[in-house]
Amino acid sequence: MVHISLIPDPESEAYFELLENALNHLPSKKDITAHKIEFELKLLHLLGVYPQLEHCVICSKPVFQEVPVKTELNPKKNRLYQIDISHGGVRCETCFSSHSQSILINPGSFMFLNRWSKTLRNFNSLEIRQTRQNLAEIKPLIQESFKLHLPRQPKVSSLLEKALDGVS
Repeated sequence: MVHISLIPDPESEAYFELLENALNHLPSKKDITAHKIEFELKLLHLLGVYPQLEHCVICSKPVFQEVPVKTELNPKKNRLYQIDISHGGVRCETCFSSHSQSILINPGSFMFLNRWSKTLRNFNSLEIRQTRQNLAEIKPLIQESFKLHLPRQPKVSSLLEKALDGVS
């Protein structure tokens, strides 16, 4: 389903397991849109092009301030975060640009992506729920990442898109 030359042989099994899991669970998923986004985020992670979210991709400055009492990260609530697709991650306020391949997202969507990434990296089974706003903001980020890093849109994305059309 993904351009075969992009998948290294030793890692092929992980890609096909991801695809098999997505297709097997498709009929049982209540929210196909969320299921599609989850699949696409996992695919970006497997391809090694999931955006860097902890440090600015331009100056390496941390994007978050650590909260002394809690172990959670504290985003600035009244600002948008700029994800620069061509540089592979977030830009800090100082490095903000009007770059054409940058996507602005709200703090809630940024935190969703950050927590989702940490959950995936740590192999936790904690289910993270997206809001409609998260889904709307993350979808263009995923599409632009695929355009930049793949020769074409993965066929499974169009298959999941058809499933979405059948539900509507």
